[in-house]
Amino acid sequence: MSRRFLAAAIMPCIILTGFSRVGAASDVYECEVLQVSVVDEKGRQVTAPSFEQRYLLGTRFMVDSRTGVLTGKNISTSSYENKVLADGRTHKNPLTVISSYKGKAADGVNATFFLTVNTHVSGSEKTFFLKGMNGELISGTCK
Repeated sequence: MSRRFLAAAIMPCIILTGFSRVGAASDVYECEVLQVSVVDEKGRQVTAPSFEQRYLLGTRFMVDSRTGVLTGKNISTSSYENKVLADGRTHKNPLTVISSYKGKAADGVNATFFLTVNTHVSGSEKTFFLKGMNGELISGTCK
């Protein structure tokens, strides 16, 4: 797999990670990636290769809990179909978003990301989990 393809595939993942509330009445969260792993050929979760680590660790971005749109430095899911399954406003359900992209036949890229932010738990820090299109398991915290 070429580095160019991997960069195109991984970069959208950056947008979907760790959160802190931007404003008291805001529906927009700021995100940060704290850990990136993959599942190896034996089914074990292991630290992701340095290529993924370089692009993802420490990255910050924004997510709108109303629309599911993710935006960040050189990253955006505005061309994706974003579906908010649960907006995280209740004390029972986490913020849950699915973002999918169907590329042109020529580029052959299709992507689906699944994000859960545990907005329903008490405390100032919230955890999140993201499953990336290449099987990356991305996590972090939300404030």
